[in-house]
Amino acid sequence: MNRATLTTVALVAGVACVAHGIGLRAQSPASKPAAVAPRPSATGVTTTDHEPLPGHPSRYWVVPDSLTLQTAQGLTGSLAQFARGARLIDAGNFAAGLPLVSVQPGLTSLAPYARYYTGVALLGLGRAAEADAAFAAVGNRADGYLKEALPLRMAESAMAQKDPKRAVAVLEQALREPKASRDEPLLLLGAAREAAGDRDGALTAYERVYYEFPLSDRAAEAEAAITRLRSPDVVVPDRMKRDLTRAEQLFNARRWTAARAAFVAVLPVATGADRDLAGLRIAESDHYLKKGKAAVTALQPYLRPGPFEAEARFFHLTATRALGDRVRYVTLARDLIADHPYSNWTEETLNNLASHFVGDDDEEADQVFRELATRFPRGRYAERAAWKIGWESYKKGRFTETAVTFEAAAAMFPRADYRPSWLYWAARSREQLGNQAAALAIYRVVAGDYLNSYYGRLASRALTARRELPVAPSVVSGRIEAAGGPLVPNETVIKALSSIELHDAALREVDYARRMWGDSPALQATTAWIRNQRALQGQTTDRFSDLRGAITIMRRAYPQFMAAGGEQLPDDVLRIIFPLDYWPLIKKYSDSYKFDPFLMTALIAQESTFTADVRSSANAVGLMQLIPPTARRYATKLGIRYSSGILTQPETNIQLGMRYFKDLMDRFGGAHFALASYNAGENRIARWIAERPGFDQDEFIDDIPFPETQNYVKRILGTADDYRRLYGERALPVRSALR
Repeated sequence: MNRATLTTVALVAGVACVAHGIGLRAQSPASKPAAVAPRPSATGVTTTDHEPLPGHPSRYWVVPDSLTLQTAQGLTGSLAQFARGARLIDAGNFAAGLPLVSVQPGLTSLAPYARYYTGVALLGLGRAAEADAAFAAVGNRADGYLKEALPLRMAESAMAQKDPKRAVAVLEQALREPKASRDEPLLLLGAAREAAGDRDGALTAYERVYYEFPLSDRAAEAEAAITRLRSPDVVVPDRMKRDLTRAEQLFNARRWTAARAAFVAVLPVATGADRDLAGLRIAESDHYLKKGKAAVTALQPYLRPGPFEAEARFFHLTATRALGDRVRYVTLARDLIADHPYSNWTEETLNNLASHFVGDDDEEADQVFRELATRFPRGRYAERAAWKIGWESYKKGRFTETAVTFEAAAAMFPRADYRPSWLYWAARSREQLGNQAAALAIYRVVAGDYLNSYYGRLASRALTARRELPVAPSVVSGRIEAAGGPLVPNETVIKALSSIELHDAALREVDYARRMWGDSPALQATTAWIRNQRALQGQTTDRFSDLRGAITIMRRAYPQFMAAGGEQLPDDVLRIIFPLDYWPLIKKYSDSYKFDPFLMTALIAQESTFTADVRSSANAVGLMQLIPPTARRYATKLGIRYSSGILTQPETNIQLGMRYFKDLMDRFGGAHFALASYNAGENRIARWIAERPGFDQDEFIDDIPFPETQNYVKRILGTADDYRRLYGERALPVRSALR
């Protein structure tokens, strides 16, 4: 065993022993890898404790029950009239919407909303006094979001009637609410005070918007008002500090252009360390804006010893690499590491330097990852370093080192995204060492924690092949509870708005509930459901963002879906995570080319999230994200007249995409190869196959050089099984909700 291996085993196992009290021992130089077989208990690896699932279907989220929703989808009478009117008013068509939103007996819980929309329409039509009466009629009936929105509209009405003092009083009262939204009422308050002649008070309100909410859409309006009202010769106390703090907020939010402009404005009046910080941030912004030469030049004054030296040197060497000077980049990186061995910027440098070597010099990359793990064993990139070290060891046949590295990392970082891969390959390594008991124990952990995922299914298949019993569910439901009271006080209103497809209003109610009473899985799931419905019903200008956002939010709300027992989540919840559309077309062309339709469904879900007109930054278009040259080639093969417009036609896009995928399957002979080629290109996959003769499928996938392609293949293969289990041969879009 070489010195690097000994260092890694001692380091990773030793840190894990200190942190967790596990009895791992580093291998001695005289021992042979095949002879080392730690007992499974020595790994410190156990299944994760998962939060119990709700004990009653109604506790998962705040959505209309099935009967209500089915009735709403065929809306008639007062509900249909109100919903239509509210949409017209939201779109600014006040005259058409007004007669439709009058209070009717059937509105019940939405009566306050009917009065509110009546007031908004009247205000929009210039009938402010009548609007006042409508808003007054809401009165104490306002609950949820309306309690916050009503004062804003009343203030606007007062302003329309040339009564800014009344508007000021209303808004100041609203701002006394401790958890209320701030930026909109503050902007209105500034305008009201300005109209009332209170210039200083107006400036105070505008400045709060400008400085406290720099990422808000209203910040630009506040800035214009400040410029209009503030005298150039007035000295504002602490203005430079406030401007610097605001610029930092923009920088941290990755608003590079706005941040750069803010730091440029601060630079002439800043002194000392503040001036250095502003200058450094301008240079860093240039780097992020891909102005490499400007960045290198601007960074020069900050490379000298001082509080910003390591940071400035990091960006200088990074910009040098971006300009193509690879040799000098490596020299500068090594110098920074030597001069500041434990700086956070050294950690960043080591991670980037390792990435620089990956693919071109794997031995050098391995050494840099080991250095990163040694210097920063619990740092930002420790999880990635553990994966790279362990995987390189696996490929070199150092299975003991692989197992020890991955088992220690899994124990040290139990919530890491790498954990399922660590554990799966630790089990594979234990098998290679002949320790079947340890391997089976770890396979059971992987299957228990990640059964409904790529690695969990690999582990489950490994257990089945060895005639092991299936793993017991690691996710359980809470005690069976009755439907009980409301999850949040405005639950009835959220359900009512959702049932008549006023999705934007429903989302505002959910956001209000989150701010007032705290976030929860149920509220997150409600947001996901509403966004999913809004997308599928065509009520959004960005279907892709809504569907993809709903997936992400629901996964966060109920991560238990991935573990053994996660299948017991209601199908309606799982259908948000795994949405489906265009099934007849998917099935038609899958059958035509003899594909697994659920693999094709997973491919389309990954590529476009079932959004027919989505276009990527690489100019890939449509459901199967075809680039025009490929689409043109296959249109010719199939005798289809090509035009750019056919790429957004669902059937044509699927037909062309699946024919292309068929050729990839025919050429490369496996779905994992075809998927990798679909993502990274045919020439690359041909080279990768040639460079990895004899690799098993799971080994090949985890050795794909591009992390994006690697995750792409794993995600689609895993998701295909989810679609198959959830929809089966009954795969039809289902919009029913839980009771």
